[in-house]
Amino acid sequence: MLLSSASILVLEDQIEICDLIQMALAHESKIVFVANTLEEAKKIVEREKIDLAIVDSGLPDGNPFTFIKKLLNNHCRVISMSGNFETNELIAQLSLPQLEKPFRLKTLLDITQKTLSDPVPILL
Repeated sequence: MLLSSASILVLEDQIEICDLIQMALAHESKIVFVANTLEEAKKIVEREKIDLAIVDSGLPDGNPFTFIKKLLNNHCRVISMSGNFETNELIAQLSLPQLEKPFRLKTLLDITQKTLSDPVPILL
């Protein structure tokens, strides 16, 4: 799948990071949704088809592990984003592509394109 045709969800509680990612991806993708909480993200997923989700692995309103599993089961690719991947052992077990904060915009675009090109992981 091409980045230009992908529908992307960014789930991140820090508004500044959401704005940065949205701005960077808006030049590459037509549709970028932003959610600052798990509840907001769930509502977006209920009404929109999402091809790729970039999910912060440490959210103040809960562990996104179950949400990520639901995305994967719905054939959505997921990139796990964190400043410390060791804090969420459940998500680490899913072997998702990882975007470590802080990141460079080129790294964001590269990992996003690569993840969209790879098959959706199958959960057992």
